[in-house]
Amino acid sequence: MKPIADILTQIKADAYADLPGILYDAELTDFSVYEIGQSRDESDLAFFVAQDNMNLSASQDSLNLVYQLQLPNVSVLDAAKYTDAVVLWILGNDSTPGYDFQRIGFYGLDSVSIDTWPNVNDSATIIFFDLTLTDIKDGCD
Repeated sequence: MKPIADILTQIKADAYADLPGILYDAELTDFSVYEIGQSRDESDLAFFVAQDNMNLSASQDSLNLVYQLQLPNVSVLDAAKYTDAVVLWILGNDSTPGYDFQRIGFYGLDSVSIDTWPNVNDSATIIFFDLTLTDIKDGCD
């Protein structure tokens, strides 16, 4: 398995390269911040990536990643559009390929769970994407 720091750095770079076009097509504002870790300023329109947990075994490795969207002053409808845009980036559709998780050394995506914390008291809407990735080992690993 690649080092976690390399995986997070690659995902951050890929999100920065890929998401602006997807957001533009959805008529959404691009994120002003793409970062590893957590928010440092709740007023930023931001995309974050972090490691959640990891399981290593002789036959396969699994890694849980968290993508976090921080959406200040965004309507419920626009928050749903941001969710759709990131899901498109992750999974793709008939005309748009999804993210190639082999770029970060994983065989595939097992699951995505999405949790939205709506805007309350003029704070930002926060959307969490919990991804579970699996790398099945062969005799060469």
